[in-house]
Amino acid sequence: MIKFEVDRFLFVSREVGRLTHVLDQENATAVRDEKTRAEDLPHFKGWKTEFEKLGLRMCAAHADRLIAFATSKEMVYQHEVSRLLHELGNRLSDECRLSHFWHLSDTEAAYIEPKEPLFGTDVDNHFSALAEDIAEAGKCIALARYTAAVFHLMRTMEGAVQMLSQNLGIANPSREWGKLLSDIRPKIEAMEKGELRNAWSENFTLLYHVKQAWRNDTMHPKQTYTGDQATELFAAVRSFMRDLCPLVYPNEKELFDGKPPQKTPRSRRIPKFERSL
Repeated sequence: MIKFEVDRFLFVSREVGRLTHVLDQENATAVRDEKTRAEDLPHFKGWKTEFEKLGLRMCAAHADRLIAFATSKEMVYQHEVSRLLHELGNRLSDECRLSHFWHLSDTEAAYIEPKEPLFGTDVDNHFSALAEDIAEAGKCIALARYTAAVFHLMRTMEGAVQMLSQNLGIANPSREWGKLLSDIRPKIEAMEKGELRNAWSENFTLLYHVKQAWRNDTMHPKQTYTGDQATELFAAVRSFMRDLCPLVYPNEKELFDGKPPQKTPRSRRIPKFERSL
């Protein structure tokens, strides 16, 4: 799948139509001299480049015929170039008819080409092994593959929980969720009471909520998820992992600065493009 630049397509289509109209007004039996063809050449080469970028292979191949006429040492008549231009117009129509185009709203496009990592720079830097699943979850939401998005988010959570477990010194962190959760809770409860323990407890609550609400159902083959459910889970996982960063990396000044993380206001936990869905 490629990103189809509609503005570039419209530009080159207008250029083809403009030159076709000009030649239609001229004497069809006249010779198109070398100087005029030399002026045509950069246009034809430019069209070919645009067609290749747009994935319009038939049009790109047809542009080669126009380039051959522009560089030919033999006599070339106006009607020959005009015929090729009309054929190119037909190729453009054929390409559009045979191709499938999907329109994305600005909200949906933000999941595929975000201005910054979907879960934030800190998560992207410190959980780089999970970056692919996070990105794929966003793409699945954008393309309305909501159940697939949930599976990618669950894979993300599995990796995050394993890293959390390693940080807490829990043995065999590759175990399944339920067993890890049962070991994580006592570790947190054994911490000295205070703001740091409260921060871990809040993070664990969100983790347990995600596990109970989504993880078990996802394992049933026939279970499907709606757009609202997928985006809600996306926001929950994002919030969990953003809050997890300063807990797992407490020695990094820019993340933790020796103090427990501040609770993120709910209005800031879900990015604007998520809340608008």
